[in-house]
Amino acid sequence: MDTTEQIRLIEDLEQLECVEDFLEYFAIDYDSQIVQSKHIPLLRLCRQLLTARKASDKYEDYRSALSMAYGQITLGRLPTVNQSACASCQLDCDQTESICR
Repeated sequence: MDTTEQIRLIEDLEQLECVEDFLEYFAIDYDSQIVQSKHIPLLRLCRQLLTARKASDKYEDYRSALSMAYGQITLGRLPTVNQSACASCQLDCDQTESICR
């Protein structure tokens, strides 16, 4: 993926507003009831997977992490992921709740 494609991807992601928008953008089939009730754990797990994989700004990296996170959430299982210091800190901030970026 060249720089222009990466920039376009980031710009596209910035326009998305909710978890359902992300799932649709990455063409991931989903159950809206599951997403509504578990959107925060889904976002957190997606972020953890991206961090653990040291993902780059590539469409497939984001899609893979979001797809895996959704699959694990729907099964009621959370994989063991080495968390970054940010994801495991105890500060009261919302960085770990941000969407998979």
